[in-house]
Amino acid sequence: MSKENVIKENKKELSKLDAKHKSKEKCEKFETELSKPGIFETAIPLKLYLEKLVAALAEVGFMKGQFIPCLCTCRDEIAVHGVYDAMTEAFGLKPFVLSCLGGMMFSGVTSLESAMKHAPQYFLDENRQEVNLKNERYVFIGMPHIGINEEGIPGVYEREGRHHSHACGALIAFRDALEIKGTHNINVNTIVQYRDGMIDPDDLEYSILQKRMFSRLEQSKDWKGEKVPTLVDVVKMAELQIFSDLERQLGRLKIDNSKNFYAVVSCIEIHGPRIIDEEGKAQENTWIFYDQIPDYVMMKNRDPTYLNLNLL
Repeated sequence: MSKENVIKENKKELSKLDAKHKSKEKCEKFETELSKPGIFETAIPLKLYLEKLVAALAEVGFMKGQFIPCLCTCRDEIAVHGVYDAMTEAFGLKPFVLSCLGGMMFSGVTSLESAMKHAPQYFLDENRQEVNLKNERYVFIGMPHIGINEEGIPGVYEREGRHHSHACGALIAFRDALEIKGTHNINVNTIVQYRDGMIDPDDLEYSILQKRMFSRLEQSKDWKGEKVPTLVDVVKMAELQIFSDLERQLGRLKIDNSKNFYAVVSCIEIHGPRIIDEEGKAQENTWIFYDQIPDYVMMKNRDPTYLNLNLL
């Protein structure tokens, strides 16, 4: 190799090391900010969360590869693809995607009916022989998302090839419209629009999101109609709304729990600064906050069985 090529390769390796070092610093600052009270201080990395969830599901008979996960998160590419592959690996089957804007559960009853025709009815044993399953099993996962940068600023996320970006854009838009720009005061005109505005047929999902989220805001015991909620509060309200809509729509299906077992799981997906690996490639840094709503399973026509995510 010529001297020029050696110098070029050395520069490339130094550049990788520098990027990796800066990435490590950003991630450490992000984790410090995340652990502070009032944000998502109990969040854990996605991989660890999925290990905990897999163990909790197995304890109640939901074994890997023997149920279908049904994922309701935002349409944003980092929201879907940040967890889709990880869930496929953890659960053994690809998720049925229910995703809508902001992670809202707007795909409706028909989409749930479709999903409930996709669960495995048998699995292959070690000899590749079919083993019939007595019950079909489904895991419904509601998951809004948010970006947080290394400074701990909610809503900020640096996408690949883009210096300044945000997540979740739909929830940020909902929150920002509530505020008179440059103040923390409520914009009365926005409230009127959220309460009484028509559904825009060319912007269906966001129109419905505005109404559902404002209704949820009005129900909040901490909101007095004076101060604009923080983005963190808005995302936590979105999780509550998704969970409520999912439960209501599942209730409309009149599921026979003696035959079809299902779990309802709720959490918030958090995007931190991306990690630079040994090859200098950027990898997603996804964390999960799951402390707000208890997860449960419905089976054998019994009351809910709550999942224990502290087995690991």
